[in-house]
Amino acid sequence: MAGINGRAARALGLVMVGSVLGGGAWAAAGDVTVTIVPLPTVVSLSTDAQTTRAAYQVSIQNNTSNVLNKVSLRGRTTVVGADGAAAAFVEALAGTPNPCAGDPLDPTAVVCDFGRLTGSGSAGSARSLIAIFDTPKVGTSIGFTAVATFKEGTSDQPNNPPSNDTTVATSATELSPDVPLDQAKSYIPSRGASLFTGPSGVATGSDQWATTIKVPSATTAAIFEDDNGGNSCSAAVPTCFGSTVTVPGSFGGPFLEITVRRDASLIPSNAKIADVAVLYQADGVALADAVALPGCSTLPGGVPNAENKRCVKTRTAYGKGGNVPLLFRGDWEFLILAIENGRVSLR
Repeated sequence: MAGINGRAARALGLVMVGSVLGGGAWAAAGDVTVTIVPLPTVVSLSTDAQTTRAAYQVSIQNNTSNVLNKVSLRGRTTVVGADGAAAAFVEALAGTPNPCAGDPLDPTAVVCDFGRLTGSGSAGSARSLIAIFDTPKVGTSIGFTAVATFKEGTSDQPNNPPSNDTTVATSATELSPDVPLDQAKSYIPSRGASLFTGPSGVATGSDQWATTIKVPSATTAAIFEDDNGGNSCSAAVPTCFGSTVTVPGSFGGPFLEITVRRDASLIPSNAKIADVAVLYQADGVALADAVALPGCSTLPGGVPNAENKRCVKTRTAYGKGGNVPLLFRGDWEFLILAIENGRVSLR
């Protein structure tokens, strides 16, 4: 018998579809549910310079009093809007020991062997994972389908033999239709990764403010740059660019690293990098009330702490010739170490 869970949700791109199949199936619609939440709901397309990632938080819940045996799950991606494009599996975060692995016959799939799910209300009645996939360089969205398979026991229906039942759920991640120079969105795998704006995270004459973040552990990550409405911040910073970094979590070491670069074309000839204040704004705080960050060298141990959750590790004013790479000549670069995210700008 088949059914669709009436509690299907579409907020944040979540789609939950439960269908129970198989001869002699005992489960009614909604007895066993699989839910999927895309992380994040919109991801930047990968480029030749960087690979972004999409992730799906998948949960399977036994809502009955029966024990489910041999519970397994297979999740697979498909790319919409580009023939031949694929979103390859990277890893699954599902606890230790990890019951999930890539499908050796399908690079776009993850398979998990959960064993048993106990009856509703008990500690073992649900399992979850986060499945992470590389995004393609082309396409409009990634579709993700999760199929949970399980066996019923003979005790709940003595007249029926055990049978395989299946619950199916689907979700999708929107892919940015282009690759904006001023923003980037991705999921970060467990080993950590960098994410940057622009073609390569380097400021140029056509992309005068660039941001790179280095995130040490698994989470969603986003960068959004703005020019403060075109207003000036100071004589040394005539165009007031800023970078809003959104990375949930707290990073006590390794720290979140935020690097901002300002192109030489925006730097007045008499400006000195030592005179520039690096500012931090929390959510909802106006630029006028932004806090100037201390240098890390002025803090105990040279790193952020509970009182100063961000600090400037280095300031680099690149020379205009010699061995300096062409794209860096005359540019300014600031490296910030942070326990938490926020908006960074200069004054």
